[in-house]
Amino acid sequence: MPGATAASDGPTVSLSFANNFWGKEDAGVTPLLTRIQNAKTTGDELKAFYSARAEIEADYAKRLLTLAKKGLGSSEQGTLRMSLDVVRAETDSMGKQHATVAQQMKTELDEPLAAFAGGIKERRKIVQTGIEKLLKTKNGQTAAVVKARDKFEQDCLKIKGYLAQGHMVMGQEERKNKAKMEKTQIQMSNSSQEYEQAVKVLEETTGKWNREWKAACDKFQDLEEERIDFFKSSLWSFANIASTVCVSDDQSCEKVRLSLEDCDVEKDITSFIKEMGTGQEIPDPP
Repeated sequence: MPGATAASDGPTVSLSFANNFWGKEDAGVTPLLTRIQNAKTTGDELKAFYSARAEIEADYAKRLLTLAKKGLGSSEQGTLRMSLDVVRAETDSMGKQHATVAQQMKTELDEPLAAFAGGIKERRKIVQTGIEKLLKTKNGQTAAVVKARDKFEQDCLKIKGYLAQGHMVMGQEERKNKAKMEKTQIQMSNSSQEYEQAVKVLEETTGKWNREWKAACDKFQDLEEERIDFFKSSLWSFANIASTVCVSDDQSCEKVRLSLEDCDVEKDITSFIKEMGTGQEIPDPP
């Protein structure tokens, strides 16, 4: 059968996820994780398709086998009876073949796909869970940096305000202003340290994130290449199985056609006359 097998030595892809899903505010995360989620959806849809297709074949097989048991030409004779017997026999044969195909679709398509999907789900989950956890940590630390920076900048503005006000007040007000400024300077020193520490922590996490995200991209690409290659092979098998039953049906129809070539009108009429004829004498009226 032409094209009966999918020739593949494994996928080779020149572009990589690891070099193309970066950007500001981790822009590459959402489209790549969406792709991975969509891959699961495709797997679920393909499995549902195989299950439904197998059910259709099983139901069709059942109907054919039931039909083959019904009477067909039970009162017929001669070569036409022989042809009708072939039709019934081949209908039974087609029913059995479609039942076989239904089972093949379950054991060779549906079940292997379920096993593959289960395995790839676990591998994907390990990578995705780790990445999402680290991203959550990084986002939290980014928010902490922004908060610490805002606090530091607010303290700086307060100091500037107190310095400006110091030239415009005297006496008791000047002393109050100076006390507030000194207190704010202490706060600013603390907020500066907090800001620097938050930045340091974020830098460390960002470095870790860059390494982990690159590794995750590589793993996601491996999973995607493996998935697409598996689906391609699976669908190729589906086409082969479906075409097998088409060939089988055609062979059964060919047997019917061959039997019809032996169906002879004159032979059947002659045979009937010879076997059942009651004579040529036309009786006179009583």
